Amino acid sequence: MSDTKIKANLYIDGNFTVHIHKYLAKKFGKTIDWSCLLEYVKDKIAKEESVTCLLESQFFVGTGKTTTDPERDYLFNAMEHARITKHATPLKSRASGGLKEDAVDTNLVFFATQDYYKREKYDYLVLLAGDSDFVPLVRGLEDEGVKTFLLYMDFSDPELGITQTAQALLDSTSLRADIESLRRERVEEKIKSIFVDYQHHDKDPAPPPPAKAHQPSRQSEERPKSARNSAGAKKPPFTKEQLVDAIKEKQRLSCDGKNEYVLLAQVGFMLKSMTNISLHGKILTTIKKAFPNEFDIDESEFGAAKIRLK
Repeated sequence: MSDTKIKANLYIDGNFTVHIHKYLAKKFGKTIDWSCLLEYVKDKIAKEESVTCLLESQFFVGTGKTTTDPERDYLFNAMEHARITKHATPLKSRASGGLKEDAVDTNLVFFATQDYYKREKYDYLVLLAGDSDFVPLVRGLEDEGVKTFLLYMDFSDPELGITQTAQALLDSTSLRADIESLRRERVEEKIKSIFVDYQHHDKDPAPPPPAKAHQPSRQSEERPKSARNSAGAKKPPFTKEQLVDAIKEKQRLSCDGKNEYVLLAQVGFMLKSMTNISLHGKILTTIKKAFPNEFDIDESEFGAAKIRLK
């Protein structure tokens, strides 16, 4: 295999994937091991192109549902545990009742386009989706030389209804993998490992791995959240070492370990996985106050701050 590296970005339609998850769980007692699926995608593209593949992954969901769906929650927790970045879109109500899910598709297209033109151009657009609304995205990026790898699944169930991938989307993609065909695969261990026994939804996936650096003592855990340092400034909910680890991990995934700018929001997601603390969108302000001159921060793109080590 060549030493050349190519970049692939995976975008997952969360609503489409919920249907797949429920079908696999009900029909076969299985669910997807997302870490193994990501490895499969990288390996598939690497073999197709005879190069090393770097992969970024994101999934898109809607918020605003009035009822709790434990199956949906289980799935999204599992995806976050595999360090797939979550994007939640507030949904508007339909006049006829229910919520408009099309805003999720629009958000996915927006991020896929912005990532290519404003961040770092990628060589492969990877979609786990089935809607024809994504055809213009595929064709537009194809004009830029981007290839598309489509993950999909079709099925019909009396209770879950019909899930079918648009033929126009299938026809527009250069590389495809049918999840049902992968499930039936009995040859390659890497493919068989994608499908694992489904734990009942009252059992959440295993918690994220602990932070690599600085495990707080019992005494520090018992201190109130409003604890302040000797200078009177409120302490951040993470250490400098944890932030450095999160930046390096994101650079490893996105920049092959090079000290280049990475999205601060995605570093925040890494921190959440390491510390189990939600920063509620305040990570930029927190870093500026706690470590004012210790990191390079680029705010040139509105709403898309980036960070790297100095």
